[in-house]
Amino acid sequence: MRHMSPELTAQTALLLGLPKKTSADQMIAKIRSGLKPASAERLAKTIGVPEGTMLSHLAIAPRTVQRHRQKKTVLAQSDSDRLYRAAHVLARASETLGDAKRASQWMVAPNRALGGDSPLSLLDTEVGESRVMELLLRIDHGLFS
Repeated sequence: MRHMSPELTAQTALLLGLPKKTSADQMIAKIRSGLKPASAERLAKTIGVPEGTMLSHLAIAPRTVQRHRQKKTVLAQSDSDRLYRAAHVLARASETLGDAKRASQWMVAPNRALGGDSPLSLLDTEVGESRVMELLLRIDHGLFS
């Protein structure tokens, strides 16, 4: 996990339905032990896309999440990590763009700087996440709008 400000950590936690005071160390532990399926539902609703669409972009099988929801069990570490990535990028985009609604729209819109892909569609890999975070940094510095 990259260094995160306490504010960004708090916003990411809230997007996943975790307490606002969740520390980075607690976030790591939560991802390792597994997030609840409700985190996926909450995040998809915040982004404004159907849960299945978001999960498909993140390479998480919607049926797997449904099964965990029915059995009242937590998601696997790898699926939890992908959900975390999406929440983290959304929180960072909200910070950069100054507005949660604009960030949600930005997450799903095709982006020329990302080769026409939407930021959300690249978050199934760490490399894709890095590309999206680099773009947000460039936006912060006025290199892309």
